[in-house]
Amino acid sequence: AKELQDHLLNRHKTMDRIGEYLFEKQKHFLLKGEPHLVPLKQKEVAQALSMSPSTISRLFSSKYCRTPQGIIPLKHLAPRSYFGKTMDQLRDLIRDILEEFPTLSDQKLSDVLHERGIPMKRRTVTKYRMVLGVEARYK
Repeated sequence: AKELQDHLLNRHKTMDRIGEYLFEKQKHFLLKGEPHLVPLKQKEVAQALSMSPSTISRLFSSKYCRTPQGIIPLKHLAPRSYFGKTMDQLRDLIRDILEEFPTLSDQKLSDVLHERGIPMKRRTVTKYRMVLGVEARYK
């Protein structure tokens, strides 16, 4: 019974450490919402907490937390980085550019993204255009 109690206490402490780290890193997201979510690799969390990446992955895949944005999976607080942005932020950026310049070809949109520091290939731009459901209206 003592051993089980120790394991549960250790698990509780581990979850506290992970929560504190994530909430500190994602402070702006918690206060201001989705556009302020910062890309964060699970590997980075593991290194910062001196834990195994597989342990972090297991914990992230099965835990939820209550935030001002509602109840969300813990893994939502550690989104992948796509050129320094989350996938949603990248989609929003592409949508905004397409609204501003609706007649850009995929290659020209790729060039605009390159100018903004996002080295995205034309094929990837085409994929995002299709995901966004934006028709190509080239001149």
